Amino acid sequence: MSLGVTIERKAFSSSTISRFPPKKPRLTHFISLPIGHHAALHETWNRISTTLLGTSPPIPGLDESIIIRPGSLHITLGVLSLNSNTMIENSGAEKKRDEGALMGDAIDNTTTLKPADESPISHTVKDALNLLHSLRIPIMTILNGEELMIPLESMDVMRSKPNQSPEQSHVLWAGPDLTSEAGKRLATVCNLIHSTFKGARMLQDDRPLKLHCTLINTVYRKNTGLKKSNGKRWGNNQRVPFSFPAVVSSPAMVDILQEHGEANINKTGPLKINLGTWSVFEVQLCEMGSKTDNGAYRHIGAISLQDHEPQVANDLAVV
Repeated sequence: MSLGVTIERKAFSSSTISRFPPKKPRLTHFISLPIGHHAALHETWNRISTTLLGTSPPIPGLDESIIIRPGSLHITLGVLSLNSNTMIENSGAEKKRDEGALMGDAIDNTTTLKPADESPISHTVKDALNLLHSLRIPIMTILNGEELMIPLESMDVMRSKPNQSPEQSHVLWAGPDLTSEAGKRLATVCNLIHSTFKGARMLQDDRPLKLHCTLINTVYRKNTGLKKSNGKRWGNNQRVPFSFPAVVSSPAMVDILQEHGEANINKTGPLKINLGTWSVFEVQLCEMGSKTDNGAYRHIGAISLQDHEPQVANDLAVV
C-alpha cells in the first residue's frame, strides 16, 4: 500500500514539473553596429526629434522618453546570454527596458525568445569575444578595402499583426536599402556575423535577422499618465502607442522623406527616406542596460573594421 502511494506521488511530481516551461535565460549582451558616434547624425536626429515634439497639434502618444538618443543609434545583430563576473553596475529598470527593446521590437506574442537549439549551452564573455575576433579577417575580405556603410533609406513601424493600425504603433525604425552595393556588402557582413553566432548556439533569438536602426520605442516610456481617445487612462503595465501617420505628417519629416503627401500616410510598407549613409568603424559586444553619459552603449570588446591594428577582442576593460 505504501509502495503504491510512493509511485503515485512520483508520477504526479513528474507530470507537474513537465508542465512548467524552462526558465528563460538572462539576457546580458548584444552584438552591435554603432553609428551614434557621428556628429552629423547627432545633429540631424536631434533636429528631427525636437521638431516632432514641437508639432502642433501634438503627435498622439509621442513623448521625449520614447525617442532614442542619438548616441544610442545602432543596428543589433544578435542578443546573447553570457556568464561573466565583469558585469558593469547599471540600473535594473534600464536593463529590463533594453531587453524589451532588443528582444520585443516586433511586439508579437508568438515570437519565441529561446535559441533555435532546445539545449542551451553556457557561454562566457571570453567565448563571445574570441568568436567575434575570429570573424575580423573574413569580414575584411568581404569589404575588400571598402568601408562598411549603413545607408538609412527606408522607414517604417514594426507590426505585430498584418492589419495593425498605424495609429497604434510602438516602434519606429530606419533601415538600409539592401539592393545597393553598400547594402549588399552590409547584408553579407551582417549575415556572416549572425549565422556564426547562431551556429555556435550563442544567440537568444530565433527570429530572422532584420537590419534596422530603432528611432522610437515605447518600451522606454516614462510618462504613464496619458489618456486614451475615450478619456480613460492607460494601465501601468500597458505600452502606450504613438501615431505613425502623425509622425509622417509632421514638418520634421519634410527634409528626409523622398515622397510627400497622402500617399505616404496611407502607404503599406517602408517609406523612402534619406537619413544619411553612415560608416561603421567596428563591431561591438555591448552590455545590456549600460550606457555612457551621451547615451552610447558601453562595449566590453570590439573588432576594428579599419586597416590599422585591430583592438584585442578578449580585453574585458570597458572602453
